[in-house]
Amino acid sequence: MSFLSNVISFLIYFFSAALSVFFIKRAEKKKKRKLSAALGVLIPSVVAAFRESGIDLATYRSWYDFIHAGGKYDVELGWNILNKIAPSFAALQFLAALIFFFVSYLAIKKFDAPNRWLSWLIILSLSTGMLYNMTRQAIAVAFIFLGTAYFSKKKYFKFLISVLLATLFHKTAIIMSLLLPLYWFIMKRVKKLILVTAIMSAASILCVPMIVWAVRRLGLFSTYMLDKSFELSLSFLLYTLPPLLLYAWKPSVFKEDKRVRFCLVLYLFI
Repeated sequence: MSFLSNVISFLIYFFSAALSVFFIKRAEKKKKRKLSAALGVLIPSVVAAFRESGIDLATYRSWYDFIHAGGKYDVELGWNILNKIAPSFAALQFLAALIFFFVSYLAIKKFDAPNRWLSWLIILSLSTGMLYNMTRQAIAVAFIFLGTAYFSKKKYFKFLISVLLATLFHKTAIIMSLLLPLYWFIMKRVKKLILVTAIMSAASILCVPMIVWAVRRLGLFSTYMLDKSFELSLSFLLYTLPPLLLYAWKPSVFKEDKRVRFCLVLYLFI
């Protein structure tokens, strides 16, 4: 893409995001709340429909053409259905973005966030990388986000339903079902959280190369795993170290507030 094209793309994303945040902000008021929320969700979804960039764009386009040609592709049921009902590839991108933004907005509402527009701005910032490069994963993450909102309100059945909906778009989402026993184990039974999380982190870092080796030996090879074992271990360390250091520095905050402790557990688990 030329410099001018990049500038135009930036301006389109910037102004559409600003307009979307404006409507979500208006949705916090009583008048025309539903209309404002709908416009806030629709605007970024329409922009996503006409995108022509992204690492996985060519792959998704080839899947769409293959499925519409009558081929059967080994892909999650939810994504397969979306491909079949979408009359065009642009429509597929629109539907995928609409699901992502709509479910994310529902999650923000369920969390009773005081400033929904700020949470929405974060969602829009994340969507630029997630939704445009990992479309199926992004939809799954949105449903997991909604599930954690239900989880925080102790609505565990709805949490599990959200996890199941997430697996319709990416199979790996099923691992979030382990959050229930993990939450019970750590929040209710384990007193020395820092010790447990440190052991879990160390075990994960050391085990990643062995897991990758075992998967490759079993023939379940993926290009994502090619010579990535060390990088995966290092990235896991970089993700887990900051909250562990924060816990070591101010443990009283985590011990006194269960919500903060739960956030740490959830962060490390994800």
